[in-house]
Amino acid sequence: MAVKSKNPKTAIKNPDLRQYVFGQFHVPQMTDSGAGIAAGRICEYTSGSIKLGTEQNVLVEGITRTAIGAAAKGDVEFGFVPCMAGSPLAVGDRIAPRASGYVGKAQVAQDSLLDAEAGASFAVQPSNDGVEIVSSSAADVTQTVTLYGTLNGAATVLVTETLTLTGVTQVVSAHLDWGVIMGIRLSAATVGNVTVREASGNVTIKAITAGDLTAGISPAATSNAYGLIPRHDQSDAGTAAVCVVGTGLDGAVINIIDTMNGTTEEDHGTTPFATVTEFYTGAVDSGVNINFLTNEASDASSYCGVALQATSVSGVPVDCWLKPYWM
Repeated sequence: MAVKSKNPKTAIKNPDLRQYVFGQFHVPQMTDSGAGIAAGRICEYTSGSIKLGTEQNVLVEGITRTAIGAAAKGDVEFGFVPCMAGSPLAVGDRIAPRASGYVGKAQVAQDSLLDAEAGASFAVQPSNDGVEIVSSSAADVTQTVTLYGTLNGAATVLVTETLTLTGVTQVVSAHLDWGVIMGIRLSAATVGNVTVREASGNVTIKAITAGDLTAGISPAATSNAYGLIPRHDQSDAGTAAVCVVGTGLDGAVINIIDTMNGTTEEDHGTTPFATVTEFYTGAVDSGVNINFLTNEASDASSYCGVALQATSVSGVPVDCWLKPYWM
């Protein structure tokens, strides 16, 4: 007996069934609800029309092959279609809707992005002052020191400045109005200890022992944030600011600064992350352990398909099987 083909194009004789299993389905001339939808984005059903897909919505209609203008009409497709990835995906991952018409790896339960990490407890903050760096060794003249923090009066905007060590002679930052220093990174190991201090009174912010390369910077325990807003809490009271660095749904590098709220678990800002890479914790006391988690909500009720292609980055189209909401 001949072995039957497993290719649905040839094994399935019924053309309607073959189309159902293998092809794309068109829902013709759906009307946009008013804001417009870019090409290649998932859209959702709403009151007889469609709109750009939103996070964890259960009414996914399909994707737009071409852009649909505000209040205009356009075709929607589901089945084997390309979807814009809003998180890393592996072949076979179940996918769920994300903001701005992206899809992300479906989250079954919360994952830990940073687990009980003690704050870096920088001893003092500039509070509208400049910052100086200096080494205890005259040999340290090539290494750079990058400061991550905020300027006075702009508590949610991350600023970076890179200075080059000149041995035992202090180097003053160009910014003279630093508010909070949250992280410090050296380009290479030093011979001496490096002191980072506020400029006016020479009071130490953080001393970095020879051989150490960072202070106040913690790498993520796991990186996939599922295209959702991460959440934070900590072991004790306090409202110190922490910065999260990673990538957004479109794949661009982003950072979000938000204040902790003691032991209360809550969203860290309002921006979804595809991936999280590191955290800047210099403003948090060393006696406080901070936690970062993926979003608390499960995607069990909003699965919309399966990834058929892998990607390690977000913001790119990947082949998926996308089901409409009525299936």
